[in-house]
Amino acid sequence: MRANTERPVEAVVCIPTFRRPEGLARTLRSLLEQQGDVAFGVVVVENDAENPVGAQCAESILADSKLPSIIKVEPQQGNCHAINHAFTEARNSFPSTEYFLMIDDDEMAEPDWLAQMVATARRTGANIVGGPVIRRFDVPVPESISQHGLYGYIGGPTRQVPIIHGTGNCLIQRKVFSGLDSELFDTAFNFLGGGDMDFFVRCQSADFVFWWCEEAVIHETVAEDRTTANWLMRRSIRTGSINYVINRKYAQTGKAIAWLQVKNILSLGLGFFRSLGKFASTGRLLPATHPFLMSVGRTTASLGFLPVPYKASAIQPSRTKEAILVATNPIIPDTKPANAPQTELHESTVTPAGEAADSLANAHAKLLELLPHGEVEIYEAGGGASSYLPASLIQRARVTVVDIDPTQISNNSYAQTTIEGDVQTYDFPANSVDLVTTYNVIEHLEFVDAAVTRFAKALRPGGLLFIGAPYPRSLSGYVTKYSPHWFHVWFYKNIRGHERAGLPGEPPFPVFYHPLVLPERLKPFLASFGLEVVYERVYESPRFAELRTRLPRLSKIVDATTDLAKFITFGRMDLRKGDYHLILRKR
Repeated sequence: MRANTERPVEAVVCIPTFRRPEGLARTLRSLLEQQGDVAFGVVVVENDAENPVGAQCAESILADSKLPSIIKVEPQQGNCHAINHAFTEARNSFPSTEYFLMIDDDEMAEPDWLAQMVATARRTGANIVGGPVIRRFDVPVPESISQHGLYGYIGGPTRQVPIIHGTGNCLIQRKVFSGLDSELFDTAFNFLGGGDMDFFVRCQSADFVFWWCEEAVIHETVAEDRTTANWLMRRSIRTGSINYVINRKYAQTGKAIAWLQVKNILSLGLGFFRSLGKFASTGRLLPATHPFLMSVGRTTASLGFLPVPYKASAIQPSRTKEAILVATNPIIPDTKPANAPQTELHESTVTPAGEAADSLANAHAKLLELLPHGEVEIYEAGGGASSYLPASLIQRARVTVVDIDPTQISNNSYAQTTIEGDVQTYDFPANSVDLVTTYNVIEHLEFVDAAVTRFAKALRPGGLLFIGAPYPRSLSGYVTKYSPHWFHVWFYKNIRGHERAGLPGEPPFPVFYHPLVLPERLKPFLASFGLEVVYERVYESPRFAELRTRLPRLSKIVDATTDLAKFITFGRMDLRKGDYHLILRKR
């Protein structure tokens, strides 16, 4: 710690930082220019342990300063971890200090900011003081953005207020930390944000006194990427999500939880009408969306869809721009390289459209890499008349097809052995097969657990199980599961153009969607038999590519619907991701 021992430190300014060295430099210089009689110190906590550019920046700026300062690195990623580290370090290293302030690493303080904040706390006896954060935009923006509700603040004259909402400009008295059941910010809010709101709600419940200081001004630099309609709308939804999560945290009884769900429903209606009213009074659409989108955020959060704007993306350490959003898809896609392998299917099989063809080619490459050279034993479960295996593999394999449909069996032209039977009950000898493949089959099975158990037992050690199936949590998955079979036949005939749809031996076939069709459940089930994943990809259903070709106007409506679902769930519900490929190897 660099220390100036001329007089005791009355206030410590805490600055958590993450990949914003240029912004941090402006913040620190504004603190070095503070005026008044308040003796203060600075604590900087870097939250990027792998590439601590913020800590290096702070070292260079504070090196020649007489300002007492501490620079630390918080190894656990998350803004609440960094904030907790900063406040804890400040209280422990400055045990006689009464006031602890916080400023963000993209903000600059007016020269009298610190003096005004401390003076308000001294004069009023306030436990917590907040002040205005005025935005400065990197690029010129219209009033529809500058006047957006997200860029507002409490405002008005200096006075006592019920609560403040953020730590970007705040002062907290030492006694506040020791007066709470938990003195730290809740790390459950690490990547969502809102840890400050939750902290102040707890302070309010503990009867601490809040004041607003109009004169203590901070300026926040707003980057260009935070002035787009997309970012603002997502932020509105996130604000609603945070509000719900905080409400839910303190709803401890069944009655309170039930009322919270009723509140969500009412909020959607009220938010809609508030948005209409705002649009009618201002004529600006973007700011008018804010009330309704906050209500949407409450609802999506109650369904388990939460954004993670403060979670770092996998970027190069030299990049310093903070990650804004990480889409969390339940299946991890395998990125197709520029020179992705191509494959050729058996003549009886039509190559699927769009992303399905890319994933199938990659799956084929993995099969050819891992299977033995020379002749291999293949069991096609529900293979019927067509195969989605590489033609070159079929040519050097002994293929046995088991299918319950006699028409499909009679049309098969590539298998050495065809068996009319039920894959849910048919037993192959144990450890006798190099590859079991089941493609667009398990969704039709009533007892998937029985079928895949038999698949696993039939495989030799090192053998592979190749599964192609629809992803249940997709648009096509939901529609297929919850619509009658006659609708599936109609869709195949009128939308996909299959004139023979529904006839014996022709798709579509009835579906069950056993819970194990969901790969998140299927993988651990198969792991119990010693099968480990070697390839996995969820991809856009071929139905979308077909629809864009056959019915482009309808496809635009469908694409818009799926885009909206993806937007309001922060990328976690991508309804286009309708199918998956999974390859597992037996240990």
